[in-house]
Formats: sequence, C-alpha cells, structure tokens
Amino acid sequence: MNCCVLHKTIIHELLMVEAETANWNTSSSIQLADPGVHLPSKIDALLGAEVFINLLCNGQIKPAGHAPVASGRVTSSPNAITLNTFSIKRNDPKHYTVKLPLKNDVTMLSNLRMKAHMLLQQLHKNMTTKLQLVFETSAKTSTELSLNDLLLVRPIIQQDLFLICIHRIAMTIGVAKIYRQILIHPSQADLHRVLWSDNPNSEIKTYRFKIVTYGMATAPFLVIRTLHQLTSDE
Repeated sequence: MNCCVLHKTIIHELLMVEAETANWNTSSSIQLADPGVHLPSKIDALLGAEVFINLLCNGQIKPAGHAPVASGRVTSSPNAITLNTFSIKRNDPKHYTVKLPLKNDVTMLSNLRMKAHMLLQQLHKNMTTKLQLVFETSAKTSTELSLNDLLLVRPIIQQDLFLICIHRIAMTIGVAKIYRQILIHPSQADLHRVLWSDNPNSEIKTYRFKIVTYGMATAPFLVIRTLHQLTSDE
C-alpha cells in the first residue's frame, strides 16, 4: 500500500545567507526555474531519488569558473539545436539524409583550396602506410573561421552513462561504418570538398563527401539523432 505523509515544515531555510553571484559567469540566456536560487528561502518540495537522478544527469550546463551547474529541464542558448526543428529525412530502408545545423552563413568561410593542396603534397612525401581519413573541420580559413565555428551547439541526447550503469542488465551493439550510413543534404555537399591524387604526378581531383564525416562538431549528435529516428520509424 502506498502512503503519503505531509509535513508542515520540511527543513529550515536554505541558504543560511545570501550567496555571492558576482563570479558566477552564468549566461543570461539560461532561464532558471528559481531566479532567486542564491537567496535564503523556504523549501517547497522534497524530491525522490528517481527524480533527483534525472535532474543530476540530464541537460547539464556547466559555466566556466566556480558558478553552480544548471541541470534538469533548462532553456539554453538560441544557438542550440532543438529536436523539433532538426531536419532529417529517410531516403530508403538503409539511409537517412540530414542537414548540418548552421548558425551563420557559410559565405563567412573563405577558400581553403591552396592550403589543402599544400597538405596533399606533404602527404605524398610521407605516405608509406595505409591512411585513416579524418575530415579537418576545425581548419581556419582566412576569415579566422572554420566549418565547426559555424555549426550550432549540439545537445547531449544519448542516455547518461551513470543511468545505464545502474541497470542490472545492459546490452551493447555496434553499427559498422555508422557515419557512412547517414547522408548530407545535397545543398551542403560543397562544405565537404576534398582534394585527392593517387601520386604526386597524377592529376589532382576535387571530390565531395555525401556522408556525415567524422571530425565535425555535430557529427556525434547527427548519428545519435538518426538512431533515435530509426527507432521511432521502426
């Protein structure tokens, strides 16, 4: 039988004294559930352990310095990706197409072809073993901006590791070449241009990746979000 015990007073006022907020460095875009969290006040409700764990682990925002950690259901920066506005489309049973979430116009990036050409030449001089391809989306252009600088902040949407570990039974699964299963919208293919030649004497050709590339700031989010969509569709 479940029962509920009501108390007139849960505990004395917390905090005992007003907290100093001058050094908190908390973004003004974060809307707190209790704007007076730094002030001594009465406790209105006592939360159970199952609710506390969710507040502790989900949606944390950790400001720089010694400011408190905001957690639980929070409103973050307007530059953050929202799941409702995220663009994802299923092409066929095996592939989805996504759009890179951009916060600025890509015209802010300048041409990196000359720099890429120099890197390719260096690669040919030192190429003696098999290569692992990594897309350098943090490379700065002449405007001092990279592709990663133009991508929106990605929220953490996978379940927290702590919540997974408290289950008695856990299962893991690996998806082979998962990044190659998710396509980039054709309108953004030019953001994935690469130069390649088989040897120093062969013609340098320009290619465009059609897939999500490892190295983008939003790549982990795009993969997890697509898996969530697959789960929903199936």
